[in-house]
Amino acid sequence: MHTHAHTNVPLMTRRESYSAPKSSVDSTIIQTVGDFVTTELQELLLSCPGAQVLDIGCGAQPFKAFISELGGGYSGSDVQQNTQNTVDWVFALDTQEPIAESRRERYAIILCTEVLEHISDWPQAFRNLNQLLKPNGKLILTTPFVYPLHEEPSDYLRATPYYFRVLAQLNSLQIDKQERGGSHGDVLSLALGLATFEARNAGFMAVFQRKLASLLARGLKALLNSSASTIGVNAAGPLYLSNLLVLTKLPKSTALL
Repeated sequence: MHTHAHTNVPLMTRRESYSAPKSSVDSTIIQTVGDFVTTELQELLLSCPGAQVLDIGCGAQPFKAFISELGGGYSGSDVQQNTQNTVDWVFALDTQEPIAESRRERYAIILCTEVLEHISDWPQAFRNLNQLLKPNGKLILTTPFVYPLHEEPSDYLRATPYYFRVLAQLNSLQIDKQERGGSHGDVLSLALGLATFEARNAGFMAVFQRKLASLLARGLKALLNSSASTIGVNAAGPLYLSNLLVLTKLPKSTALL
């Protein structure tokens, strides 16, 4: 899930599943991404039994069992080997080295989940994705829009929906589905969950105000988390958590039109 493959970099924390307890500060984005990916994988694999799936930035391979259960042929790639030694292909998505002939247009489905933010050269990454996909192959792609920096310093970009349209057009990819995962309220809840409050001095009022601010933040976060199901209020606005996309590689004859 990082830009360059180095054997001497320490292993990063990799997600083993896309489920999280409600108490987790990022539970909403984890659940949103997990639900989107499993729904799309199930639809594609049921319509194309035995499809070869490449999981780019696979880490601990949280979707491997799900893909195998649906009859997909699973291959995992990452910039470094994982602790279980189950990465099939150590590969940097934005490499400028030629893709081996044996891997070109090999995969019917590519999964690229929460990876691109750790890639510095997105145009090159999309060129490589195009080479790896079969004609009419599907790319399932997710990447954060509003989310804290993580796995630093290898956290580079947050893209708008419109940048994906540019990259897709440049690389003969058709956007079949593009969603904005998570609501404005979910973004506020995430921000409140990450917030800490410090007293500006040691005086009684400053300490009291810090405690009050922390209490109010926890209360508002709880209200936002429960608003969809328990009260008739939704925090609407322009912000969202994650970009969720499904793209198709156009055949050459179609791409030229």
